[in-house]
Amino acid sequence: MIRLRNLRVGFGARLVLDGVDLDIDDLVTTVILGRSGIGKSVLLKAILGLVTIQTGSIEIDGQDLAPLSPRKRADLRAKIGMLLQNGGLFDSMTVYENIAFPLRYHRLASGADLDRRVRDLAALVDMTEALDQEPSDLSGGMRRRAALARCLVQDPDYLFYDEPTTGLDPATSALVETLIHRVATERQLTSVVVTHDLDLVRYLGDRIALLDAGSIVACQNRTEALAPGSRIWETFITAREKIHSGQQI
Repeated sequence: MIRLRNLRVGFGARLVLDGVDLDIDDLVTTVILGRSGIGKSVLLKAILGLVTIQTGSIEIDGQDLAPLSPRKRADLRAKIGMLLQNGGLFDSMTVYENIAFPLRYHRLASGADLDRRVRDLAALVDMTEALDQEPSDLSGGMRRRAALARCLVQDPDYLFYDEPTTGLDPATSALVETLIHRVATERQLTSVVVTHDLDLVRYLGDRIALLDAGSIVACQNRTEALAPGSRIWETFITAREKIHSGQQI
């Protein structure tokens, strides 16, 4: 479990996260829903230590990160993989080399063991036929799949997805959503997905947390969250319908 309490993050005079409380339960896909620019990606980066928190606490598997040594904090955060919006692949490497990179960099595998792990993960994300290609040769969906395989190569317990369907057409988005679900099930992962894509929420979200004005203002299971009258329904479904009909919100 990852537990956030009273988390605050700001940049200069701008406070982005203002007292976030959230429990990310094991083996559950938690979707963090919110409007563009509201701070969803900042929340993931705060957990990963990529931005500095001003106040609050972050616990990973029952351990508060604050009093730990930098090495121990890094070890706990190493349990988390993150799929970036654009995949973050190295342009100068083939798909095979991209997937193998963490194993080589951290000296976790070599030779036949490395080759087996790379090919097993390529098969999991349906990229076996593309191992010799470079990122420039791949479609947007294929780049996400290759990047996902690279995230999985270190066997994380948690996997974060930052807007995984942004910029993809509906059919490719559906393939990525299906893959995220399959990976979470087959690898027994705890997943966190940040998005404003309601189709992704409907398909993947076991729990949906609504981030608004710097804090989590609602956190419900999928059935509750998508029921007419809920805070999440009113914020996204009803508001969109009002805009379409020309009403002010």
